[in-house]
Amino acid sequence: MFNEYMWHTYLNAGGKNVADMFENNLKNDFSEQYADDIFLLHKAYCPSKMISDGVQNQLLELFSDLLYGVQIFKDGKYTINSAMKCFYR
Repeated sequence: MFNEYMWHTYLNAGGKNVADMFENNLKNDFSEQYADDIFLLHKAYCPSKMISDGVQNQLLELFSDLLYGVQIFKDGKYTINSAMKCFYR
């Protein structure tokens, strides 16, 4: 649990916007704006551009999957192993 003094200090020092962003998106649907906000937050703390770019693509794919439904399979028969490989990719 957070130290209450530190938490209030963080909120009063500008952290309220970040806390509100997470709270609003946990209550509402995942949005493209939320994906962009998470990417910008990650980019601010991660020095690797290559990793940050990957995060942005993953978040946009997640947004698309949540919006349109996840479809990992095309026509055909699948085993547990082949299904897990699709999920892993």
